[in-house]
Amino acid sequence: MDKIQMKIDFLAELDKFKRTFRRGYVWGIQRRENDAEHERHMCMFAILLKDELWYTDVDLLLTLKIILVHDLVEIYAKDVFAFDEKGKK
Repeated sequence: MDKIQMKIDFLAELDKFKRTFRRGYVWGIQRRENDAEHERHMCMFAILLKDELWYTDVDLLLTLKIILVHDLVEIYAKDVFAFDEKGKK
């Protein structure tokens, strides 16, 4: 399999984020947030709040990369709270 096809396959796999729902709800409506919405919202937080952290040098590109990969496992493991012992199994 060539590199381009591997990247396309990975992007197709990422589409599952839209069908992976978190335990938290979307503000103002009674619907759970999916991972794609969560990821987008966190990226916007990072972009909008970067300049508020004037006392430190924030690497915005690195921060966005971390945000974009931090929940990849949830495609397969779902959203598990840190203190959910049953869910961790």
